[in-house]
Amino acid sequence: MSASLPARRRRLSPLLLYLAFVAGWVFASVLVVRTVLAREHTSTELTVSWFFVTATGVLIAALIDRDYRSRQESARLLEETQRVIDSVAVVTDPALAELGFGELLPDLLVRIRDVLGADSAAVLLLEGDPPELVLAAAPGADHLLGHRVPAGVGVCWRAATSGAVEVVADVRTVADAVPGVETASRSLVAAPLVVDGNLIGVMEVGGIEPRDFGVYDLQLVHLVADRAAVAIDRSRLDEIARALYETVSGNEARLQAVYDASPFSIVELDLAGHPVRWNRAAVELFDWPATGAVQLPLEPASLTDKLVRDALGGGEVLNVELNLMGSDPPVQVEVASAALRDGNDAVHGALLIGLDTSERRRVAEQLQQAQRMEAMGRLAGGVAHDFNNLLMVIGGYAGLLLARVADDPDQVKEVEAIARAAERAAAITGQLLTISRHQVVAPEVVALDSLVEEMRSVLQLAAGSNVEVVVEHDAGPDDGPRTTLIDPAQIEQVLLNLAINARDAMPSGGTLTVGEARREDDDGRWVVLTVSDDGEGMDARQVEHCFDPFFTTKPKTKGTGLGLSTAYGVVTQAGGTIRVESRRGEGTTFTIELPAADTLETVEPGDRDLSTSGPTGSGRILLVEDEPDVRALTGDLLELEGYEVTAVPDAERALEVAEAAAPDLLLTDVVMPGMNGIDLATELSRRLPELRVLFVSGYAEDAPERRGQVVDAAYLLAKPAPASVLVSRVQRAIDGRPWREIQRTR
Repeated sequence: MSASLPARRRRLSPLLLYLAFVAGWVFASVLVVRTVLAREHTSTELTVSWFFVTATGVLIAALIDRDYRSRQESARLLEETQRVIDSVAVVTDPALAELGFGELLPDLLVRIRDVLGADSAAVLLLEGDPPELVLAAAPGADHLLGHRVPAGVGVCWRAATSGAVEVVADVRTVADAVPGVETASRSLVAAPLVVDGNLIGVMEVGGIEPRDFGVYDLQLVHLVADRAAVAIDRSRLDEIARALYETVSGNEARLQAVYDASPFSIVELDLAGHPVRWNRAAVELFDWPATGAVQLPLEPASLTDKLVRDALGGGEVLNVELNLMGSDPPVQVEVASAALRDGNDAVHGALLIGLDTSERRRVAEQLQQAQRMEAMGRLAGGVAHDFNNLLMVIGGYAGLLLARVADDPDQVKEVEAIARAAERAAAITGQLLTISRHQVVAPEVVALDSLVEEMRSVLQLAAGSNVEVVVEHDAGPDDGPRTTLIDPAQIEQVLLNLAINARDAMPSGGTLTVGEARREDDDGRWVVLTVSDDGEGMDARQVEHCFDPFFTTKPKTKGTGLGLSTAYGVVTQAGGTIRVESRRGEGTTFTIELPAADTLETVEPGDRDLSTSGPTGSGRILLVEDEPDVRALTGDLLELEGYEVTAVPDAERALEVAEAAAPDLLLTDVVMPGMNGIDLATELSRRLPELRVLFVSGYAEDAPERRGQVVDAAYLLAKPAPASVLVSRVQRAIDGRPWREIQRTR
């Protein structure tokens, strides 16, 4: 009842005023009539008359004021109604639906700020576990975006917790106001953003001056917040949907890219067994168009049909050998199949993966052939090693005998036949060793600056199209030639191995830098090669073991672990060093230092006919040969030429007699029981600094470079050697530089 009394009084007031107004005018009318009749008025009547006249004036003024106030209230209500309409229009504007989530929030907040007459607006979205409010948009305060507000802090969390609009007339009175986000305003309203009963965030609207918000303002803020929550949630869902669509589309494109990049022929079949999708390799193998209706061109048809049926039945078939229809020469295809299943594990098709095994079969046959050749080569090499010694004895003694029977034409003819047979046998042995790749190979003086330039295109091919190859030439202290003594094929292989490793370390592309320079130190002159990449790099353990045989950072199918160990062997064999610097994520640099070498002059052997020449040699020779017949023959030939020869069977005996024999030249086989010829030469050079050396070898397994030691071709004589060649090379060696000096310059 009490609640309805004021309303009843408001309804009665106009009625009472109206009755009083009517009564006053009735009384005034009576006075007028009496005046007309010339009747005098009493003082009471005049007083009452003036009272009613005054009351009438007051009533008229009150009615006029009431009408004015009513009109003002109507205008205010109209204005507020328009604000509501504008607010609803702001958050339901169809143009907002066209904006992405990142564009929607700033645009929406600017509109809300303007329509509410505020100075700032911000949206904080609920994220994480434990939950936090994260500032997602705040026009004019972009530097604060991403600011995280932990649970229970600030006005925003009070609104989020209570689920109601929170009002702060003066932010300075709030002890835990969020710095920057809330303290930038003096007055603040925070409204929760709720969609389907779930809190998604908080909207805050602030002013730069303290302000008392009315009930109508709060209702309007709540209304705008509700509509804004729907718009924000819809935009986020649209953004998620777009992202999912882009992900699905991207996955589809990536899947097709993977298909096309695969060397295997990949074919998807529908439930009817018809091809519906295939990759580039299948187009090439089966001679299919890129799209269209096709049939599997595999035979026998019964085995192909069974393969498809088993896959569509949910089974899996591996490594079935089929033939390509109409292929000439025949093409064998190894096929595997599996069922394609959806998210409910239901079969919706089949996948066939095929590989043309014709090339693999051919390579396998080539490998078998190479293995047979290797076995034959080792067998032939072993036989040739001993056979070369025999041929040297036959040919050598034939030469001696020819000198003794020079006056008897018939005997000369017979001895020459023996010598020619020995030469032909030696030639056949050399050819056999060449075919089996066991011939002696000597290093050469190589200009590394020229070699690197010549290999630029090869290195680019090895590195791939997404890797840039840069070659840098450093003039260094002088601009002399970058020459070193090494097998050119081996150093090329080293550079290729490093380029391939760099390519694998930069799957997304990068830069491969190959540099060369010269440097000098107390140990001599060096030619320096650097190979750098900006790829993935290696950790400390990988750096420590990278030169170990069979150690690799690549998948098993991509690396053998022999590339770097081979490079290490080649470089150290040439008397150089190789080191690596690398860190994970910072790339890798290999530095190779090789002894600098001057260009060697080519000197012709100058062989001479021993049958017509007298002794011309002079000097003392220490001959070390483990084969008795070869040792005896060589000694006889050299003594016949005038040399003083001390012949011993092994290195140990040579060390014993060296000081007494005081040789000018050490003539030694490379491989012998016990100490080898290289080590013997090194040891004797320390004792006899002026000693010259000439090595003899008849088989590649004996060659110095196979044993980790480098000997130039000028100091290596291949067996079997004719007597004239032997004598000429011996004299050249005696006239040449001491072995210790040669080693010092390497």
